[in-house]
Amino acid sequence: MKKIILLTTFLALFSTLFSQEQIKADTSFIVNNNKIQVIDSSKGLKIKVYKMTDDGYTPINPYYEGRYDKSCYITEEINYVNKNSQNVTIKVPLIPTNTFSESDIIVFEKELEDYAKDLEDNAKKIEKKYKISSYYANYPNIYYAYSQIYDNPWDFAAQSISQRPISFEWGSYLFSTAMCFNKSRTLGLTAAIGFSNTYNYLNNKTVIASNNGTPYVYNFDDNSELIPNGLENRAFVDKSFMRYWSVRIPVSVQIQWRLGYNKMALSVGPELEWRFAMRSFARYDGSKHIITKDLNYRPLGVNALVCISYDDVVIFGRMALTEMFGHNIKAIPFNIGLGFNL
Repeated sequence: MKKIILLTTFLALFSTLFSQEQIKADTSFIVNNNKIQVIDSSKGLKIKVYKMTDDGYTPINPYYEGRYDKSCYITEEINYVNKNSQNVTIKVPLIPTNTFSESDIIVFEKELEDYAKDLEDNAKKIEKKYKISSYYANYPNIYYAYSQIYDNPWDFAAQSISQRPISFEWGSYLFSTAMCFNKSRTLGLTAAIGFSNTYNYLNNKTVIASNNGTPYVYNFDDNSELIPNGLENRAFVDKSFMRYWSVRIPVSVQIQWRLGYNKMALSVGPELEWRFAMRSFARYDGSKHIITKDLNYRPLGVNALVCISYDDVVIFGRMALTEMFGHNIKAIPFNIGLGFNL
């Protein structure tokens, strides 16, 4: 039976060439006691297969009927003797998807529309889009920052306190949370709790001192009468710096997106800061000395914080919106740093 089906298909293809030349003819022939009849019509080629009687001359009712048209497929209905009917579809070129063991008939299950759609999908270049799976806060889990103190938040050239460029801050945002506003997970609010340790290094002729709790800047070249204890008859110190700790609580508006596989986010908002344990130190005679730990500073402050992240790398900038001392010393802290999300 397999040979009959293949021969019929070949004959259908061969007959199509003649049909393109507007030649219409009916053809019939006998193969293995089976009569194959090909009839040309306006609706395409009709193909019938008859079982012949034992004498080889009389055909019995057709057990195979089909039609082949220019869309290059044959729809067949095969009726088996003493068996139920079954519909199969044969495509050209022949690509078998299942084979019956009891007969030698190849069954093709996929319809032409699905086949054409698969070809179209395979021919298209599929552009992958990576969706955002979660909304997260982009504050760094650990960071290191450059730190300076300025007189004015909008004038970085004004510094009443002469500082060295080695001033730094390190810290961490340990706890964070995020609340998303939209289904695409791109916009929302974020908040966190963190801490930091800041070191502002001054030049070796300047120290931060206090007079009954009131802070002031002592310069060795000014011949001031308010000389901190231990600095009498000295022209400079080996090192001078101010150190303090902070607890920070930022609340930011954040947008996030995908750049290929990589996640990116930008957050902007205010940050509440609580400063404590502020000390002024000077190093001389080979050891470190506390100049004052009785500084009347403002423990609470408000900062503006901006964070931009690329995957697990975070770049941020922080500028105080309130002064740190509020007396005769103008002090606006500023930080710019690099951090990581672990």
